[in-house]
Amino acid sequence: MIVGLTIAFAEDYNVLENSVNNKMIKKINLSIHPKIKIVFFLVLSIAMILLIDWLVIKPYIAEIYYIKGIVNNEKGSYIDAASNFEFAAQLAPYNGRILHASGTSYFNLMIYDKAEEVLQRTKKYIVDVNTYNNLGLLYSRLKKYLNAEEEFKQAIYLNPKLDKVYYDLGYLYFIQGKYDDTIDQWNKILEINPHFPNKYIVLNNLGIVYKKKQMPDKALEYFLKALQLAPEGSPIIEEIEKEIYKIYKSNLSN
Repeated sequence: MIVGLTIAFAEDYNVLENSVNNKMIKKINLSIHPKIKIVFFLVLSIAMILLIDWLVIKPYIAEIYYIKGIVNNEKGSYIDAASNFEFAAQLAPYNGRILHASGTSYFNLMIYDKAEEVLQRTKKYIVDVNTYNNLGLLYSRLKKYLNAEEEFKQAIYLNPKLDKVYYDLGYLYFIQGKYDDTIDQWNKILEINPHFPNKYIVLNNLGIVYKKKQMPDKALEYFLKALQLAPEGSPIIEEIEKEIYKIYKSNLSN
């Protein structure tokens, strides 16, 4: 675009005399002081350079640092990842995908105030169920339970079939002692995906909830189901067996 403007500017001084339109343009050009033309051209060139920098160069560099951040995350270099994501977000402050990665990296580093600020800003530029779920986890750790519940429910609204959000919302209710609500949420996981790989963990957790509710027979039912599905060699097997033994022992004593 700058080259095109340069050519057009130069051709103004070499118009053909036999063209009426060119004669009119030449008269207009002659009436403008050359210094004004130069200043106008320089201002326009600077504006074009800044526009290209904003629309092309900065977003491109931001993507490079975003990818570097992902690579660092995969390597377990979370501090370096957060640094790269932050720089990428500075270059592309309206890119929701980059902002989400930056906020999540702060959350993983337990820098919760910064994580909250960035993840809340992310919602202005992208609608991502993971952003809401991460905010729910963040508020859970900060014991802002109403905020956490709101974020989890919004995540479920965006994707009603995402089982991990039901698990996190159920756990939120569990730590508050709302066991019936916990059971409702974790049973929804079994309804959505009856054959998902970690089904035995949910079954075991439901057994624990029913134990908290003083319902040993129901707890035993879920512990036995979990024991059947637990993979061989898993450490959870020993925990489940201990819970089953406690229930049997309690029943015998009664």
